[in-house]
Amino acid sequence: LEEQIDKGLDEKSKPKTWEDTALAAAAALGAMDPARSVFADRLPQAAKVLAEAARGSAGQMTPPPAHRLAYLASLSRIGTPAEVLACQQIGANPAESVELRVAALRALGSILENTGTPETAQTLRSLLTDPAEPVREAAGWALGRMKLSGTDACETLFGKKETAAETAPAQ
Repeated sequence: LEEQIDKGLDEKSKPKTWEDTALAAAAALGAMDPARSVFADRLPQAAKVLAEAARGSAGQMTPPPAHRLAYLASLSRIGTPAEVLACQQIGANPAESVELRVAALRALGSILENTGTPETAQTLRSLLTDPAEPVREAAGWALGRMKLSGTDACETLFGKKETAAETAPAQ
């Protein structure tokens, strides 16, 4: 990938450090269309590495916030369900910046489009009461992307299963 980046850039814009290379790689990965890329079989491994870097996995230095935001933006495009936990952990962590939490929840919503687990839905539900409005909005957006069925939506949003009596038209 470094070789391809070097070929496509003029001398002024070539990455100077490994951090610059990491950002350029994240941007290149995020620009790929997983359905059309000749590297489609390698994108899940790249997404795994991006998720680990965004989370700052044990034994690694946590990258600067700008890098983590770039990694999460790329996950929005190429992430798979395997990266859900990393996005969920960042999004639910009040010690993270609001900007980073929102980026993680946006990536989560993109990854979970039309799918999701009850655990993830519960995490997102709990974030609907977060003190930070952008986090609440991103959690709501991610929940909407999950496209929960009526019963699952009631259970997630209200903490109880929908019953026939509650859904029957009033007479």
